[in-house]
Amino acid sequence: MFGVLAVVGFAFITHWSLYSPLHTSTQVFPEYIAISRPVPLRGTPTERFRDNLLDETKDITTWLYAGWTNSVMIQINLIYLALLTDRIPILSKFVPTTQTPGAEFLLFSEVFDLPRLRDALNMHILGTSVESIGCWSTRKAQFNREPVPTSHSRLYQWTKKFTYPSSYLSDIARFAYPETRNENLGDRVLSSLNVSLPPDEHLLCFDELYFLCTAVPDDEFDWDYNPQWKLVGQHMHWAPQLSQLAYVHLNRAFGLRGTDPTPPYIAIHARRGDIDVCSDKTACFSSITVISRRVEEVRQGLLETRGIEILSRHILMTSDETDPKWWDEILETHGAWYPVFVDAVIQSGGVGFIGTHGSTMSSLARRRAQSWHNAVTVIFKWGNPTADDH
Repeated sequence: MFGVLAVVGFAFITHWSLYSPLHTSTQVFPEYIAISRPVPLRGTPTERFRDNLLDETKDITTWLYAGWTNSVMIQINLIYLALLTDRIPILSKFVPTTQTPGAEFLLFSEVFDLPRLRDALNMHILGTSVESIGCWSTRKAQFNREPVPTSHSRLYQWTKKFTYPSSYLSDIARFAYPETRNENLGDRVLSSLNVSLPPDEHLLCFDELYFLCTAVPDDEFDWDYNPQWKLVGQHMHWAPQLSQLAYVHLNRAFGLRGTDPTPPYIAIHARRGDIDVCSDKTACFSSITVISRRVEEVRQGLLETRGIEILSRHILMTSDETDPKWWDEILETHGAWYPVFVDAVIQSGGVGFIGTHGSTMSSLARRRAQSWHNAVTVIFKWGNPTADDH
């Protein structure tokens, strides 16, 4: 058995959510100031974003409309496409959903260390909210759903090659170049705003970049070969101020002062509350006994491979706790986003991690812990009492 010292926060599990989808600001602005290179914009922010873009460079952007973890995956895919197409990625703000009620739109640089990411990738990265623009609609091709309400042209159905609604990144990248672009300009979709614009050539735009893959059309971030993670995601470290906040609360859970060194620990992400496929959640979800067995496997693995012994009081579970008293202080001080962020930082910071099968939050936490801390990680399965037998 293991000791769970504290249930740290709400693990806001990501599913598709509805939100107010249009970014109404028309300013483009740098989210960092590069010391060694000029900012790739013309002048100060203007009313029309095109007035700021340089003629000698081309850019790429997309919309965010999912839960936060899925939005991070979309941004990773966007930056990866920027690398493939030699364009400058323009990152939308993170969008509040039903998981973050009352939250405001949030800059990428408030969550991730953007100067460090820029230096690791040796590329410019910008932040923006844009006016109406013509985009390519992967959403229409993959799902036959209406595009996000701006102006879109439909990608040909050959971008959807699987039963699972995914497209190859290489197929999507083709639309950055004249031959594929010009061959597909005729199939335009009138947006719900009653606007019809051709896809912008200078600022390449896609309405959705979540369901993309390089080889496996199903949760590719679960696989260790994933090139988007290897080339982009692992370099998206937390913003320093966010890490500091999370570790203060982590130390507090361990009974330490906020400035004390944090001991090696094992983090658990147990997704439960928003899974609606189980009529009998007691029989459906993994029991404490199942999770305890996985914890012991990770503890033993750390001892055998790295000589690290984890004390029971340094095993910590994050879950979708619904008691608001847990997070009143963070909510009041920092806002509605921070329970999500603190959970994510804590999950990524351990030398061991146990996650929930099928959770994108667990998938990225596992990748971060492996890439940053050489962590021993496992994912437990659920669905019936014997699902995780092995």
